Amino acid sequence: MSTDYLPKIPIPFEFIKGIARDGVREDKPDPDKPDHCVLTDGENYLHAHKSESGHTVFSRYGGNDANGIISDLEEFFGNEFVSEHDDRYQGMIDEGYRNDFVSFSFDDLERMAESQS
Repeated sequence: MSTDYLPKIPIPFEFIKGIARDGVREDKPDPDKPDHCVLTDGENYLHAHKSESGHTVFSRYGGNDANGIISDLEEFFGNEFVSEHDDRYQGMIDEGYRNDFVSFSFDDLERMAESQS
């Protein structure tokens, strides 16, 4: 199972790629994936994807608890992340994130999930 998150105020992907804060850093940077990175707190993971407009869309995969990473990013950027399970999420899509999603095949998603194992 996965959950997608959008920051209420879009965050440019270049602000996320290579991040290194107390508690959140990019895990195993992959130069072959310039539009994707995995953030970690050393135990849990949160995927960050560059959208077509250059903003960041976040995804949590599997049973991993990314709440600490999300909280740290919210504090650092002074921004709230909205889960796809929140009623506001669809409104955000309708009002500006409509074209911001990156398409992935099921094979891509499986590879991303396996990389966390």
